[in-house]
Amino acid sequence: MSTPNKDIEKVEVRIKWDPSPHGEPDIDLDIIAATYPADEPYGSPAYLVHFDSRSPDGTITLNRDSRTGQGFGYDEVMTIELDRLADRYGRVVVGVAIQQREARRTFGDVESTGVQI
Repeated sequence: MSTPNKDIEKVEVRIKWDPSPHGEPDIDLDIIAATYPADEPYGSPAYLVHFDSRSPDGTITLNRDSRTGQGFGYDEVMTIELDRLADRYGRVVVGVAIQQREARRTFGDVESTGVQI
């Protein structure tokens, strides 16, 4: 996989958010990574990495998963090892989703969100 800067070997994506106010359902944000084949970089992803999973080759790992946003600093962390990713993959797209289990929310409803790459 090529990168804009050949020196980028490993990327860490972190997110944080404030817990729900007392008495309200928990807020659960999730980092999701989709890896696309080099020959079809805009088709269907070859695989997804999200909560409770990692890539088949171990190059993308969710290191920390928070279901509430409680804690200090960044609550959820994903590591992507670009230097180990096979050449058959041409693109990795990373996003953040809100679990919609107990209450419907938008990102405007979540306090003190932060993303760091």
